[in-house]
Amino acid sequence: MTLKLVEPTPEPQLIPTSRGCDCKHRPCYRLLSDYFYVDETTFDEPVVIFVPAGFHCDLASVPRLVRPLIEPYELSIIGPFIHDVLYRYAGQLPKGWLLPDEPPRAYTLRQTDALLKRIMDQEGIPEWRGTVAWLGVRAGGWWSWRKAKRRWRVS
Repeated sequence: MTLKLVEPTPEPQLIPTSRGCDCKHRPCYRLLSDYFYVDETTFDEPVVIFVPAGFHCDLASVPRLVRPLIEPYELSIIGPFIHDVLYRYAGQLPKGWLLPDEPPRAYTLRQTDALLKRIMDQEGIPEWRGTVAWLGVRAGGWWSWRKAKRRWRVS
């Protein structure tokens, strides 16, 4: 199988849910069908990020203090979704989430946050809004990343 045969899904199909989610006091969403995203910029070769149906996420976690400027739904769906996927596993996708010929790749925290910004730019999110979101994850995302590393025992 070659990467050229894999077409990225236009947008993840998500529905609101409260079952099986650890989003606590934020809205939670469940992926209805398998989703593919092709990252062509982070590594030398394109990486296909596959997410199976049933994945739960909260999309953009915008602090209440910032919501007068940016609402979570104003940051696109694809960027926050892929960001949530990579954060959940501290940048290392589970083995079953890679294509058969795909070598395992590990994203760093910095690469994951940069990918969020690139996707928001590609999705047409205003530059100032994307920059504020990116600064927010750079400032506070390390905490969630560290918890995920402990949960999945990632070095």
